[in-house]
Amino acid sequence: MHGFAVASIAISLVTLVAGCTPSPQKVCDKMFELVKNENLDGGDSGKSQEKKLARCVREAEEEKAKKPDRYKCLAKCIMGTSSEKDANKCKDSCPSSGT
Repeated sequence: MHGFAVASIAISLVTLVAGCTPSPQKVCDKMFELVKNENLDGGDSGKSQEKKLARCVREAEEEKAKKPDRYKCLAKCIMGTSSEKDANKCKDSCPSSGT
């Protein structure tokens, strides 16, 4: 379930713009850190997490290229959160269209 949330945020994230905007890698690392902190029961295996992280970064890079304004909004929002729940709200607070 949490993997799906991370993947959907990653898809939304991919639109970040260069400059002060965090890289897709940093944004995905932050999302995975938040998920890990809130799910201390172990969760997925290391290989599974690595695959999800790689997918998150790939999807975020695609979003960044297609919708840079949305990516920038999402990345800054996610980097400023301290919980998975707040990070998941970012996709609703950023415009879904735009370049």
